[in-house]
Amino acid sequence: MDYLLDKYVFNSLPFEVSEATKLSVTSVAVDIVRIADWWCKAQDPRKLIANHPSFLAAEVVFSLLCILTFCHAYRHGGRYLYTWIGITVLALSSEGIRFWNEKFDLLWHAQGVLTLWGMRTPVYAIFGIFQMLLYSSYVMARRLRLPFWAEGPAVGLLVVVISFPLQVIGAKLLWWQWHDSDPSMTDRIYSVPWSMLFFDACTGCSFTWVLHILRRLFLPHKYDWRLFVREFVCVFVAAILGLCLCGVSFVAILHPLRDILEISSGLVTLIVLATYAVIAISADRHNSDREARPQGERRFWFDELACAVCIYYIFHMTLIMIVRPENVVAEGLHQPIGLCNITELLDTPTGTKLERQKYICAYDHNDRYFDFHCLPGGIAPEQIGDEPLEWYVICGTSFEKRFEYIAVIWSWSILAMVVLYEVAARSGTTPADPVKKYVKRGAIPKYSPPMRPKITSVERQGSEELKGLIEDGEETANERRGSGETKAKVTDVKQMKSPSKFKSERSLSEGRSPSRSEIPTHLPVPTRSHELRSRKRRTDA
Repeated sequence: MDYLLDKYVFNSLPFEVSEATKLSVTSVAVDIVRIADWWCKAQDPRKLIANHPSFLAAEVVFSLLCILTFCHAYRHGGRYLYTWIGITVLALSSEGIRFWNEKFDLLWHAQGVLTLWGMRTPVYAIFGIFQMLLYSSYVMARRLRLPFWAEGPAVGLLVVVISFPLQVIGAKLLWWQWHDSDPSMTDRIYSVPWSMLFFDACTGCSFTWVLHILRRLFLPHKYDWRLFVREFVCVFVAAILGLCLCGVSFVAILHPLRDILEISSGLVTLIVLATYAVIAISADRHNSDREARPQGERRFWFDELACAVCIYYIFHMTLIMIVRPENVVAEGLHQPIGLCNITELLDTPTGTKLERQKYICAYDHNDRYFDFHCLPGGIAPEQIGDEPLEWYVICGTSFEKRFEYIAVIWSWSILAMVVLYEVAARSGTTPADPVKKYVKRGAIPKYSPPMRPKITSVERQGSEELKGLIEDGEETANERRGSGETKAKVTDVKQMKSPSKFKSERSLSEGRSPSRSEIPTHLPVPTRSHELRSRKRRTDA
């Protein structure tokens, strides 16, 4: 940093800078770089292509899926867009909870092209995974038109349906590393802790329930864009309270059954998922909303979310066929390697004390989904001095039963796509939130009387008045042609009013038609119907 500042900054200034000033400026610059490096760390993509290509592919795919979900939310607008924002807040909260309490520091992500928060969270974990899992499940459940008490379990169940292939492949291909000895992580299926599936289901259910309740309490039925502050507060609080309610589910359901009754986490998770399924299916069978299952209506259902679901499952089905996990080399932050005899006690809500190892033991490590065979001698790296080693390399392990993994991922993906097809194509459309509309005052059209049709041809009038006017006009013309006193008559008419005109005006004011003798004879002969109308209006006036 000193060399860069001296060459490109201090030497370019038109004045001399003292050594004390240089030291202070360098210190501030180093602090800024350190903070920026903590917030976001970049890595050469070529290194990932050589050592961990599947993880780079996952970053690209989930970034695309995040864009698709955002396009869906933006196209529908209104509260769907706010829900997408709330899910992003939930992702930030879930990834940031490890900094609040070390007890929740159970997951270490692989290093991506861009990794946030002290190289602990890749970008796709915040803008990708949660949007794909939770937003897609939320919209799919809304298409079922379930009551709100059943929509939450439906969302939680769909989150697990979508997330299971990701959990299996992510653990096997070292996209992340779970805590090695935590009691809540001991029960696993294909290296996936059952408690994480429980967490996914409870998070989706809790977020949906809290969001519905807050919107019913603090927002009108119709979406009003002017209430954007309340809309954002509702989704923000729903994300925080949803995560807290998920923790309450752990305390009230998982811990007592596992710690006191010694029931495995896998069985508890299956019971919870079965309960969610019963609630959702029962509500769907008794659903009286006609929009839930429209009959004989053809519509376009393959939208952004359907495209995202297809890309998601095809990606995992392809990876399990072509990737060799024993070639994976993941370098980055992992669970620290330290002394084998250091343990820590965990206080559980049931009052029992649970013990776990604080560090990975380099001499007694026996994990199925990673080892150190890619290092020289196949030996785990050792800590330097008394400080635990956090940055090191782990190596993937080969499939024990590759065809079993293929069968699990392919069968689950195909069945899940069938279920999601039934929800997306055989249910109703995505419900549109009613919107409150505002009209500008200047946009209100003023009243204008209806315009009379333009006359383009001579029409015959059946009115007796007009016939009389025509006959009198013809008689006047004949008299003018037959006598040479036309000019004198016109002059006399201008100088004094004819008594017949007063009679005509008096008769019109009394509401009766003038007689033929009262019609003035000094007017020119009308030839067209619009001239006759204008003649009559002048006479009435």
